[in-house]
Amino acid sequence: MAKAIFALIATAEAATLAVTWGDCGAKHATVDDLTPTSITTGGDATTLTGTGIADEDVTSATVHCNR
Repeated sequence: MAKAIFALIATAEAATLAVTWGDCGAKHATVDDLTPTSITTGGDATTLTGTGIADEDVTSATVHCNR
């Protein structure tokens, strides 16, 4: 019985979340796209991939989460 209750709770916590984004207007780069457009919570990590154009070499980046 305890296993059945745990499985029900784990299933209820998983959700699909839309990924929304916007280009922040950086001085030397623009973002054209970010994929995937949704992620599922409660599972493995999801890699988000952004594409765009930079007018100088990029060695690192930072993502800010607005809640």
